[in-house]
Amino acid sequence: LPAEQTGVGHMGVKDLIDRLDVLVKSKAAGNSDNKLLHNEMVDVLDALLRQKGINKAQHKKLCVMYL
Repeated sequence: LPAEQTGVGHMGVKDLIDRLDVLVKSKAAGNSDNKLLHNEMVDVLDALLRQKGINKAQHKKLCVMYL
């Protein structure tokens, strides 16, 4: 899903970080095979990169850690 469909396209860096925290905790709680959760995590990480909330190296590391 494009960021516009998950709603992350309109969020600021702080809100994106907060949302990523919620998604990571949800995945850790056992929702690891949820495709919508996975897609939203990708959208949040991509939005953080676009908004310069994280750099490319951090984006790659977070993708490896959480996706």
